[in-house]
Amino acid sequence: MFKKVATPTYLDRNPLKHEGVIAFMAERYPVDLDQGIMRMLQDKVGGYPTGWMLHTYTPALQFIPEDYRELTAASLREYMPEMNDEEVQTVESWDIRELVKSDSRIRDHEVFMNSVRDFDLG
Repeated sequence: MFKKVATPTYLDRNPLKHEGVIAFMAERYPVDLDQGIMRMLQDKVGGYPTGWMLHTYTPALQFIPEDYRELTAASLREYMPEMNDEEVQTVESWDIRELVKSDSRIRDHEVFMNSVRDFDLG
């Protein structure tokens, strides 16, 4: 993920492509939070809760063909709970545009990019 070849095409974006998913992963990544490039990634993409991603967004079931909808819903319930009303509202109002314009976000992005430019896994 942090090879120099990826830097200009992916990691330099603000926001990152699929940033919510990356924020979810970074929030749960087992690192020493006092140091390291993952900590800088956490700073860059952090700032909003991602716990709701562990729950099923049931309004999306409408996009599954009716013949498979109930079976799919039952299968999902076996693995994860449904979102509560607050979590559904979070998904439906998701908007990262203001966050990425904030001074702290711009600063965290610059710190991250300066570190990544000098980092190479081989």
